[in-house]
Amino acid sequence: MNLKTIYIKKQVKNILPGDIILHPIYRTDGLMLINKNKELLPKTIEIIKKQISENAMVLVVNNTSDFYNFVNNKVFQTDNFIEDIQEIFRIFNKYHYMQNIEIDSYMPTEYKNHSSFQEENTTNVNRLFSEIFSKMPLWNNMENVLESEYLKRRTKKIKNDFLDLLITEESFHIWLEEIRNTDNTLMIHSINVTCIALLMGLVLELNDNDLIDLCIASLFSNAGFINIKETVSKIYHSENSTSIVKKHLETFSDITSSSPYLRRTSIIYGILDSHEFYNGTGYPNKKVGQEISLYGRILHICHHYDVIINGYFSDTYLSPQQAVNAILENTEGRFDKDIVKLFIYRTNYLKLGQTYSLTNNQTGVIIGFTDYIDSPHLPIVQLENGKVVDLSIKD
Repeated sequence: MNLKTIYIKKQVKNILPGDIILHPIYRTDGLMLINKNKELLPKTIEIIKKQISENAMVLVVNNTSDFYNFVNNKVFQTDNFIEDIQEIFRIFNKYHYMQNIEIDSYMPTEYKNHSSFQEENTTNVNRLFSEIFSKMPLWNNMENVLESEYLKRRTKKIKNDFLDLLITEESFHIWLEEIRNTDNTLMIHSINVTCIALLMGLVLELNDNDLIDLCIASLFSNAGFINIKETVSKIYHSENSTSIVKKHLETFSDITSSSPYLRRTSIIYGILDSHEFYNGTGYPNKKVGQEISLYGRILHICHHYDVIINGYFSDTYLSPQQAVNAILENTEGRFDKDIVKLFIYRTNYLKLGQTYSLTNNQTGVIIGFTDYIDSPHLPIVQLENGKVVDLSIKD
């Protein structure tokens, strides 16, 4: 058997339903789009093509039989595969990602032969989560996203403290296992939300203990869905979504009894308030504005940001920049705009010289702002063809 032919290098535009991806795909903002060892469904392929250039290369096998051959023959340990995956990530880093993958930290070491394409069957699920965080481009490059040197110094310590807690706190392990086993979407969403929430907490200059609590609240904020039969991707399509959210919050109340960390007031209110809208039309208590806890306001923004990019609950998938724009436009009054603006001001997501993608798939470079104070999400962009577009001017 020619081990080289078991897997295939494909352009994104050529991937097909039934292909099994052999490495994670990350979004341009450095958060996870799809994890490795996943069979691609038509909707998943649509999302990948929205978020990643159709000319980008990925490594796949065509079917389950080829995947088992890939695992059983330890193809992931061959020089050819390692060279191919390094080259894939080098190209992603150069052309597709705002936050680079640390290639040397992501080398395949072990695959498990299993009938479903769930995460590796390990009793150390806490370490699995820790490893996923550690390989996320945004997590690894978070210091580089921040403008302040003071915040850069704090970031490394907070990340290490949180991952240490994730590994050592035994009361977390059962619920991490439940999150992993419930739905892969739930696991990815929980990890993505934690990353972006930590970044927001840093720019708000929360103290160290509050930042750790915010990470815990973020990671477990959807843990209450573990007892709901619907997959997370169907929950918000349901006509009974309010009753599902109510059940989710009731389940979380039961979960808190097992962990002193999860019983902390700030964490409980943060999770309960994460479904509240700034305009008072949310759930469960229709709180308005500053009545909503700070964690709750942060989590609501983070959940929505990740949802509208990864397309968990709809057929609309926005780019990270488009998602920031949608939240800042805040047409329904759902979000605390002051938090989002501060996030933009104190990170390098929208800065001079940054690459910017327009809704018509054109790209360019940010060369200025008409009103950075009130509309930091509407820059002046010079396109690749030389044309200058001021996004603050409505057509």
